Amino acid sequence: MKNLKTTKRILALLLAVFIVSCSMSTIVFADEQYVDVYINGQLLDCGDAPARVVGDGTTMLPFRAIFEALGMIVDFKTGGDWMRIYAYNREADIRIDMYVGEPVLYKSSMKKYDEYRDSGGTDLKEIAEARPIPVAPYEDESIGRTFVPARAIAEAVGAEVLWLGDSNTVAITYDRLPTNGDGSNGSYNYSDVPTFSDITGVPAIMQSGEGDIGLSYRYPYDVNTCNAYLYALEQKGFVKIDGSTNLSVYESSLNTYVYVERISNDILEISIVYDPDYYYNPSGVPNYYYITGTLCYEWDTFDDGMHYYFYERDDDDLRKYFNALDNLGFEPVDVSTTDSGYETEFFYDGTTYIMITLSDHYVVITGLAS
Repeated sequence: MKNLKTTKRILALLLAVFIVSCSMSTIVFADEQYVDVYINGQLLDCGDAPARVVGDGTTMLPFRAIFEALGMIVDFKTGGDWMRIYAYNREADIRIDMYVGEPVLYKSSMKKYDEYRDSGGTDLKEIAEARPIPVAPYEDESIGRTFVPARAIAEAVGAEVLWLGDSNTVAITYDRLPTNGDGSNGSYNYSDVPTFSDITGVPAIMQSGEGDIGLSYRYPYDVNTCNAYLYALEQKGFVKIDGSTNLSVYESSLNTYVYVERISNDILEISIVYDPDYYYNPSGVPNYYYITGTLCYEWDTFDDGMHYYFYERDDDDLRKYFNALDNLGFEPVDVSTTDSGYETEFFYDGTTYIMITLSDHYVVITGLAS
């Protein structure tokens, strides 16, 4: 049997790190006015220079990150006290030039640019369309990166931009890029689950989750497209088994669960879970759903393979689960508080430790075989 103190320390530390990191990813970004940017449903990786909101609400990105994500070749030139950023895509016949410190975007045809240059032209401004932009490109000397306005660039190449204020997210949809996940072939990799994009024509703005456990997709919320998808689920044979004002849970005969939830005023999230009982790890952990009827709404897996299941907190459900643990031979062995202030209870049946962490709003369950 593993030492209980060591086991508690491992479980509590991992869960505390997970909860704090999830919380800080929202709090820190909001406080520092950082935002997430998704292009065709994929999170844009800006490395050590995350997207930030400046001025009157303009989202700024490192110039290389945004241009390359939009399928363009990008470079820059300097001379004296000026710096010019340029990017182009010959197949799309588009070129964009911007000068650091100048609030103008210059858009031109790549073919016309080549002809102009070949004829001896030297001032691209003579052939380009000049578009005012809200914030001029600028260099952040502390990290050595030059930032440009995301919306102005995306719209210049023909992409659609959506600001999701409730989640501090910019969603860019660009149909000239190859996509994957829901945006490319309309498949959720679950043969019995209809795809929101196929039903409504609306592409996903972000995707998360693990394919072997389940996937979550987010879309702009619209009551009509939401109702169309719910109708499609019913036509496919899904039965509504749970729900509230903003959440509907459907189950198929193949033990596939689909959660359709309006998580904010402007975001609809669709999550697909295949047989939640199967993924309890280790298998000796009693399933909260089968005891209480409350479905898991979020889960995560650490590198060590342990699964963490999140449930909406309900004290009646907790009493049912604690009674079930008692009937199954689990005994309470300790109660403690994590460094983050979460009450944590430990149970043991001689084979498996179960850690139940409680907050005002949710219950987190994980287990570790001894």
